[in-house]
Amino acid sequence: MKKAVSSLLCTMLLFGAVPALCVMPVSGAATDYQAELWNPVEIKLTSTVQYANAYTDAELDAVFTHEDGTVISLPGFWDGGQNWCVRFSPTKTGVWTYKTTCSNAEDAGLITSGTVKAVPSTGTSATAKHGFIKISENKRYYVHDDGTPFLWLGDTFWQAPENIPYDENNYPYSENDSALKEIVDNRVAKGYTVFQTYFNCNGGNQGVTSYWISKGRKIRPEVFRDRIDKMFQYVHESGMVIAMGFGLHSGTPTSFKEEYHLRFIRYCVARYACYNIVWITGQEITNIEQSGTAGKTNMDVWIGTAELTDRLDGYRHPQGAHMYPMNATDERAQRLHNAAWHDSWFLQGGHGQDGKWDYLQGKSFYRSYYTLSKVKPIIETEANYEEINSGVYTGYNATRTSAWKAMMSGCAGYTYGGSGTWLFCYSTAGRTQHLEWSYEPWYMSLNKAGSYEVGYMKHFFEVLPDWTKLVPRFDNAQYADFAASSDKYIASTDDGHTVVCCFLNQDTSTGTVLKLAAGQTYTALWFNPLTGKFLPADVQVSGSTAVLPPKPNQEDWALVLTCDALSKTYTLESPFADLSSRGSAVTGGAVTPKSVTAICGLTYNSKQQLTDNTSYLYDNDASTVWRPFADRTSHTILYDLGTAQNLTHIVIEPLKGTTLPRYRVEGSGDGVSWTIIVNTRYREPLKNGDAISEPLDGAYRYVKVQFLPPDDVSEDAAKASGFEYAVTMNRYYYRTAITGITVYSSGEAEIVPTESVVTPDGAETPTADNADAVPGNTAAPDAREKKSNNTLLIVLIAAVTLVIAACAAVLILKPKKKK
Repeated sequence: MKKAVSSLLCTMLLFGAVPALCVMPVSGAATDYQAELWNPVEIKLTSTVQYANAYTDAELDAVFTHEDGTVISLPGFWDGGQNWCVRFSPTKTGVWTYKTTCSNAEDAGLITSGTVKAVPSTGTSATAKHGFIKISENKRYYVHDDGTPFLWLGDTFWQAPENIPYDENNYPYSENDSALKEIVDNRVAKGYTVFQTYFNCNGGNQGVTSYWISKGRKIRPEVFRDRIDKMFQYVHESGMVIAMGFGLHSGTPTSFKEEYHLRFIRYCVARYACYNIVWITGQEITNIEQSGTAGKTNMDVWIGTAELTDRLDGYRHPQGAHMYPMNATDERAQRLHNAAWHDSWFLQGGHGQDGKWDYLQGKSFYRSYYTLSKVKPIIETEANYEEINSGVYTGYNATRTSAWKAMMSGCAGYTYGGSGTWLFCYSTAGRTQHLEWSYEPWYMSLNKAGSYEVGYMKHFFEVLPDWTKLVPRFDNAQYADFAASSDKYIASTDDGHTVVCCFLNQDTSTGTVLKLAAGQTYTALWFNPLTGKFLPADVQVSGSTAVLPPKPNQEDWALVLTCDALSKTYTLESPFADLSSRGSAVTGGAVTPKSVTAICGLTYNSKQQLTDNTSYLYDNDASTVWRPFADRTSHTILYDLGTAQNLTHIVIEPLKGTTLPRYRVEGSGDGVSWTIIVNTRYREPLKNGDAISEPLDGAYRYVKVQFLPPDDVSEDAAKASGFEYAVTMNRYYYRTAITGITVYSSGEAEIVPTESVVTPDGAETPTADNADAVPGNTAAPDAREKKSNNTLLIVLIAAVTLVIAACAAVLILKPKKKK
């Protein structure tokens, strides 16, 4: 009977009928456990002392020792009532012994010992397969424990523990029950590898229950257990690294006693050091004004917290500090550079104005860190969040530009941030907090164009033979005649086998590359940062010199020149063709769309109720006008035509007397891979309000209209147009107002691929376990349907299996009749 029950439980665990626990006691003593490699196990302890405030009155510590002598020391934490816990993720298979101690020697329940048996991981995430990240041998980048290179692509969710709900989701078109899961799934699908956040120590915002009973003095463990722990566990299971800090600039040191701050850090390290984590100390810690602690600056306090984190973390996870924008010669940067605990640079490039080069960090900024005698990985963790207002307006193009500048200047990764998500506006209804910076709800910002484009950039570097060998050449004219240019970048391997050029100039000029490996045969490919696809390049190589052709158009382009094999599958696209010369006379018939998605069209009415005016775009009623929620930002409108169509034209009708912002029109057969058909970025915006007809070409099911942010205009011009809107910097721009968008075609079509997928010999190809090999578009409706259908299929299979298992168990357990 016991054997039958055991078999039934195993079957139920396998198919999810019983929740999988990270705590896996081994038969025998209750203090013995089993855990998978890189996955946390919880050592549960029960205090024998009744503390008035267990959070402040006792400290629990543990030491784990592997059979080969490896030692990992970690703090434990109070988990409510008499319950205490130590979390431990084994880093090696085999048997670990542990011993716990307590600051109260009379508390026998917290002084114990036991064993943890570590077994191989069965997970499929990058962490499960390759282990925690650490600093590479040459100190330039990060690698997993098994040596696999790790390319940092983060997203900023400052104050996530205070802001993001785990069991709620107000995204109108989502089937997910969790905003946090929606975010993580979206970012993983786009190739992101880091979830960057910090506690602000205030406890909770936007209706989220605070984790404080008394700020700094008495905590609510159940809030951590029921919400924040689940958040970080989900991030961990996704394979993303957690980049964690413990507060913000001067706010935390001046409003939170230092002793409270240190105790809170101990509590957080105890709960989360078991994950694949990087410590970023706090947001903008390099403030040298006096804090609330007598005789100490804010930076003094922050360095004390970093030193404590370093002492507590037995894993020795990478550690640095998020900074204000500053050159490495700044005395504050030098103080960090010389600190024993500081092993990584987490820079802030700051926030500038879209298209204004003097507002964006350039080569000298990153070179000041790259050339320091003590080498450390450099990560750009905050630069030009997409479409926020911070000093000046940061537009859409600045985000992509900043990412390429950082990576071409020796950074080991980049962290994206976007309006609505960086500080997570759950809802703007009835809110004013930070709306001057992020005036969109989070779901309107989740799929901004830049969020895809930084994923494309990561894919580009991973396609290279070995991106970790690239050396930025900054303005060294020995490597290229354009090296001194502020908007042209070059990096290459020391053997000259691979050269990468990035051209951010707004004309088509390039230049000549020098110091190639003579006598080698090179492959040359353009890379389109707007689509994530490649294009063959006609490069003339002679000896160690290569004359580059003009850029394919005025947009940003990267070029790879290599005589070594590329590492991953990549897609070739056809050259962009300007169709405007075909004329604007509409041909074909209007297509009634199956659906239209415009998250930015969701607005709040006078009663603070969410309404959707997307249908105004295609209702053939000139009296109805579509207006986006936040006029200053870009807007993506996705048409699903139901079937593939031979496209002929698209007609966009702005409201009379208004100005139509610049835009792109893109087509897709599957809602994942996109082709740019129309691009008006370099045209003058249309100011008369007349309808515009754009010729289209190709067979596509999906049509995307990407409106770019409107230009700044004078106050007089804005008022004259009837659409005046001032942001915090007192700037004005035209508001977007559209009466209709209509797609025309000559009839249904069969999609004939116009692109080719190339898999170099020996290259990595996309698989279920390698989903980031080619970044996907998580916004596509058909992709959501497939995901939902796949999930349903898995649930049905599991249910059928459980019924069969249950029936079998009944038969096995049924008493036999006596003969």
